[in-house]
Amino acid sequence: MHTITRRRLTRSLTTSGPIDPGECGMSLQQYIMLTVVVTCVVVGTLALRDTRHPERPASTNSRARQSGLSRYGAMSCGGAPMCGILALETGLGEEYYKHDEPTVHGLWPAVQPWGFSPCVRPASLTPRRPKLPECFAFPSPSPDHVRWAVEHTWLKHGVCAGSASEDDFFAQVCELAAAPLQLMAEARRLRLSMKATAAMLRAAGLPVYNTDTYNGEVLLSACAVRDLDGDGFLWRLANISAFPKACRSKAHAAEARDSCLPSIRGPACAADDDCTSRVGCARCTASGYCTSRSN
Repeated sequence: MHTITRRRLTRSLTTSGPIDPGECGMSLQQYIMLTVVVTCVVVGTLALRDTRHPERPASTNSRARQSGLSRYGAMSCGGAPMCGILALETGLGEEYYKHDEPTVHGLWPAVQPWGFSPCVRPASLTPRRPKLPECFAFPSPSPDHVRWAVEHTWLKHGVCAGSASEDDFFAQVCELAAAPLQLMAEARRLRLSMKATAAMLRAAGLPVYNTDTYNGEVLLSACAVRDLDGDGFLWRLANISAFPKACRSKAHAAEARDSCLPSIRGPACAADDDCTSRVGCARCTASGYCTSRSN
């Protein structure tokens, strides 16, 4: 190979336009060999740099972090004993979240890192009845996934909701979800978008906290207060600004113990007759608590 001066080589490698091999005093074959060597050196250097300073990998859960509680930062309970969200699926989402009718996803206490609600374990660890909770017993192309979702909801979220038992937790979830799901079913019938559905719920006085467009979910804020009997917490829907008033300790528990209020679990019962004599109660649910709903 011909001797190449430092000046000519530098000019050849740094020029922005096409390089003339003859300018460097080399044949075309020698120029090609030099180009290959330089390319290998550059690629190797970049690979070594990436090994020493790798790019931060994208989180596999980045979409989940953008939805729900995390989008607005940590939720504050504002003086209420506990707080969180009720997640409802419109059916307009992707994959398992795409279905014909609105359904409930779950009740999620805002424990760390999503908020400052304490994780209160259930008063009883008695397993729930084998039958699916009534608000989860909907026609699904993937019934196995529904059963898994119920189990997942309890093990990940329900065990921190301070309920009296697993049955009590799902009874409260279904009670909270009843009225919003009726409105969401009407929104589906009208073919409303996610944004319009959320607006419809807000207009009805429901505390829309956030929406998750990928999963097609509407998230409602909720707080909890200890039951007067001391066997668990009672959850109710409320705007965050209303948490201190909505979840007063003794007043709300006393009010809910012998009556039925919308979106609040009523007193325990064994048959409909145990409920019809109580203020606001219509029937006894399969989970063993009175409800204000007639069906």
